Amino acid sequence: MKEVLKRIFGAITEEQIKQFHEELGKRFVSKADFNSKLSEIASLKEALSGAETGNAMVEQLAAMQKRYDEETELMHQEMDRLKFDHAVELALAGSHAKNTKAVRALLDTKSLSLGENGVEGLSEQLAKIRKENGYLFEDIPMPGLGGRGNFARAGGPSLSREEFQKMNYAERMALFRDNRSLYEQLTGQR
Repeated sequence: MKEVLKRIFGAITEEQIKQFHEELGKRFVSKADFNSKLSEIASLKEALSGAETGNAMVEQLAAMQKRYDEETELMHQEMDRLKFDHAVELALAGSHAKNTKAVRALLDTKSLSLGENGVEGLSEQLAKIRKENGYLFEDIPMPGLGGRGNFARAGGPSLSREEFQKMNYAERMALFRDNRSLYEQLTGQR
């Protein structure tokens, strides 16, 4: 370096070369220090990218947890809906509905809720539907009456003429088939 300075500036003293080196050291970094700082920067960048990857993983984990919670909630809602539907279907079967889909269509399901004792409010609605649309339900056999058509057997309670007059053709035929003697008595064929 001395030779280069002497060639450029000509006559130069050792004191001036020393001052030049001191000034050069203040304004420039040595190659060893530069390489050291460069490797430190590289390691910090690597650590930073690892931290960013960690942050990305944390964000991804949070998104997955949110999705899990949402899907769990949807699953619970579906399970509650299935429990409610099953309870309603059981109650409709127990009410002797001929066509459960038709009866269910007449129900106001928004006002019903599943409670500890079954579907709350369903029995009142079924009673109203049975009253207004009795044809949707099977006749419930009464104790002491026998056979199909709900007509009395010999020795049991009998059917009055007024009740017989209100019967439709199918009910009269069922009475004829199941209890011919009562049918003949009510029609006066004896």
